[in-house]
Order: sequence, then structure tokens, then C-alpha cells
Amino acid sequence: MTFLKGQITANLEPMLEDVSILGMRGERIQFNAILDTGFNGSLVLPRKIGRRARLEPFNRTQYQLADGSVVQDILYRGTLQVSGRRIVVLLSLTDAEVGLVGMEIITGRIATFDLRKMTVDVK
Repeated sequence: MTFLKGQITANLEPMLEDVSILGMRGERIQFNAILDTGFNGSLVLPRKIGRRARLEPFNRTQYQLADGSVVQDILYRGTLQVSGRRIVVLLSLTDAEVGLVGMEIITGRIATFDLRKMTVDVK
């Protein structure tokens, strides 16, 4: 059974379909997200989506970026909804327009990247 699916863009980004976060009142807020296999966390959400969802700060953390720099950041607690499933996650926010779904979300699953059909499928 498919957990996540999407299309691989011309820029070779695996863009996911049917990804949303639940707002404070339980409303479903859809956003664009890339399946980022280089990100070992769970979710990075566009800041404008975080504001719409009215997420409240949960904790502070620090992590290392790909360029080696260490960043201090605020973590938020949210409920990610994918393919009808709800997953409580700790997430951070970005000024980018596109979110990132990380490896923590797909741990224990099989991810297939078909570069002929330009699709991604996580079961």
C-alpha cells in the first residue's frame, strides 16, 4: 500500500502529493514538499504554512547543515497528514516556499525512485 507518492521534477526533485499539516482547529492545510533523502529529521515546513496552522513553539535545538555550519532553531510540534494517516512530528520552519519531508518519516518503508517514469513511491 502506498504511503507517499509523487513526481520527480525536471530539476530531479521528488515532489510529493497529498501532504498536509493539521492546524490548531483541526483544519487540513496542504503544502508542497520534497522527499529529502539528505535530511534525517521529519519535517521542515514553509513558515507561511506554520503561521496558518498557528503552531506553537515546543523546544529549541541545534543541528548541522550540509555546509558544516551549526544552526540554532525552534522546534514546533505538529500533526502531519499523508495518505489519510496522521503522524505527530517535531518540525522546524523555513522561509522557502517548499517543505521537506525527511528520512525519519519513511524509516522502515520501501522508497522507489523511478527515473524513467519520473515518479517516487513509498510503501
